[in-house]
Amino acid sequence: MKNMNKSFEIKLLQCLADANDQVVMLDLELLAVISVVSEDNFVRVLSLLMKLFRSDEILLKRAGYIIRQLSVSKFLQFSH
Repeated sequence: MKNMNKSFEIKLLQCLADANDQVVMLDLELLAVISVVSEDNFVRVLSLLMKLFRSDEILLKRAGYIIRQLSVSKFLQFSH
């Protein structure tokens, strides 16, 4: 994500607030793929998520679900 456009990062994170669970799941899968590429990307994704959780109470309530799903998606990416 280091070379990624800031507006793209913002759009990816905004998708986590979508009411449609399928949109959220696909977004988390994409974030997992991005974070597997390098340790820098992984740290960047987690850092952005923590910043988002601090600034958005609604997403903070979904934080457990988001982290859990991201972890599962990341694990599935690693196992392929």
